[in-house]
Amino acid sequence: MSNKQNENNEKKSKSTKILGYAIVLLVLIGTIIYFIYSAQSNTNSENDSLKRTVSELQKDNNKKEDLINRLDAKNVNKEEEAIRNQAKEFVNVLYVTDPEMDDKKRYEDAKKVMDKSLANKYFGDKRKSPIKYKTDIQDVNIYSERYSPKKTDYHMYLTLSQAIKDTDGKITSTRKVASEITLKQEKSNDWKVVKFKQFDEEQTEHDDENED
Repeated sequence: MSNKQNENNEKKSKSTKILGYAIVLLVLIGTIIYFIYSAQSNTNSENDSLKRTVSELQKDNNKKEDLINRLDAKNVNKEEEAIRNQAKEFVNVLYVTDPEMDDKKRYEDAKKVMDKSLANKYFGDKRKSPIKYKTDIQDVNIYSERYSPKKTDYHMYLTLSQAIKDTDGKITSTRKVASEITLKQEKSNDWKVVKFKQFDEEQTEHDDENED
């Protein structure tokens, strides 16, 4: 074999080795990049999971802190009074009527103390039936279960006397009404009536003979 052929063979051998080294190097670099990318992805995923965990713990702590504050005696009394006031406003909207009253305003007042579905059931945008008499309420009594800030719904029983008046404002008759209502706490911490049931009533006629 000539020297020239030997040189050519050596060159080919060197080229093959260089190509082999290059391939190995590229594979190695690719492997390193893959592991770096995988590690980065895992880190990002772990960071996202950690952030979600921290956020959930923060929300849980905020709820517990809010509950602790609400359990304070002064706040308990304040919240209970607010719920009872909502119940009083509910019966005012429902039982105090006047033929001249503004239907739209009454509907808006109703939505402040009861959920929209209940307001629509009894009122709606337009009057479902004409109001013939002027009425007022007296002797409103509220009987409620033991209050606790941990509860999100609250049951009450109410009794009242609804007086029906003539055009001169004179009481022509009264009826005793008993009802049950359920209030539910909304996200804004406001309480609204979500259920209502009137289960008893008694009517008493008024006339001149009885008054004498």
